[in-house]
Amino acid sequence: MTDKARKPPTQPTPPAEAIERWDDEGGAMGYVFAHSICFGCKQPFAYNPMKVPSIRVDGVREPICQTCVDRINPERIKKGLPPIVPAADAYEPCDESELDG
Repeated sequence: MTDKARKPPTQPTPPAEAIERWDDEGGAMGYVFAHSICFGCKQPFAYNPMKVPSIRVDGVREPICQTCVDRINPERIKKGLPPIVPAADAYEPCDESELDG
């Protein structure tokens, strides 16, 4: 068998109870992380899409990572601007229910 004809290995299908999670009311529940590139440092990072700090670039809000927030805050303070204070869970997953609305 040549490399081109070789089939990729198949992954076993996990049992349903391994992939389903249920809340107290019997409905499925989940958590959400957004992933993108930080506008400031161009590094990938994960965040709560409802609470991540962002900056406006050409009218579009762009997410920024905690490292960039920490780096830019001293400059903001020197310029008389308030520091960016991310929510405590800005870089944590959010419950999917936060996305409704």
